Amino acid sequence: MPSPKPGLCDGSSVLDLSDFAPHTRTLAWKGRVETIFPGLSVESISNASHGEVRLTQTACGSVCSIKSSPAFVRYCPKPHGQVEQISVMLQVLGTTKLIQKGRNCEVPSGCISMLDETEPFAIDGPGDSEILFLRLPRSAVASRYPRLLPKTAMTWDSAHPGASLVRSSLSEILAVMPKLAEHERGVVLSSFAQLLGVLEPEAECSNDWRVTAALQYIEAHFYDPELRAVHVASAQRISRRRLDSLMVDATGMAVAAQIWQRRLKQAAQDLRDMRYRDRSIAHIGHANGFSQPAHFTRAFKARYLVTPLQYRQAN
Repeated sequence: MPSPKPGLCDGSSVLDLSDFAPHTRTLAWKGRVETIFPGLSVESISNASHGEVRLTQTACGSVCSIKSSPAFVRYCPKPHGQVEQISVMLQVLGTTKLIQKGRNCEVPSGCISMLDETEPFAIDGPGDSEILFLRLPRSAVASRYPRLLPKTAMTWDSAHPGASLVRSSLSEILAVMPKLAEHERGVVLSSFAQLLGVLEPEAECSNDWRVTAALQYIEAHFYDPELRAVHVASAQRISRRRLDSLMVDATGMAVAAQIWQRRLKQAAQDLRDMRYRDRSIAHIGHANGFSQPAHFTRAFKARYLVTPLQYRQAN
């Protein structure tokens, strides 16, 4: 799901149609849902006699439960949105249809799927439904499991052992997240991103594992200013040229570009994080692998079209 509006109450019912007069519920649902989730539009809803949204947020993601009457909603990414996200979805009750990137799938009760918030999507719920969404930074998934990214709008069978584990974990996370401190919620989301590896499809060629291993190495060392593409290749015991070729084939970017992208995405996330408001721009740049403040500013502006200071002020 798209990024929730900041400032909503933690773990509580941020929208409950039982609080509204019956004749106002349809308009209330449409208006409030579109406010809570910018970029989402409720194109149709029938018999809006009941509905509820429960939400728990963290600095880098959120968990929400949505109970809805039959509805069709469409999402269009904002051009200058927050950190890019992936939504992992569990269909608790009912059946919904997901449409994204020219694909569509039906998600019956007990099954899970994913949506990529960098691309438009639609959710069609022909009947009453209850859905859980857990939103994660897209980079946390892409850096570990790049073969998962093309698997949006796809249903994992409830009998799949990995899907069963993810399903039970989602339910537990929804129950405990409101009771956790902010730093504990971050640990939960990080652990859940790691858990998604049980859904990653098997490598289609013998060299795919090298790409995954290289991305994991970058994830573990991107904050080191001395990290270079040659170090990543050396850890895989192949040449940089060969690793670049594999990486471009799998992700569209060479190793060095992967390192810089990971550093810049983390720096952007830290600049938005209220916990780091007292840290200087130079400190955040250095913590994410930029030894020179001027180099950090130039690289950041090339990627986000504004300086780190301007980005922080705007967020």
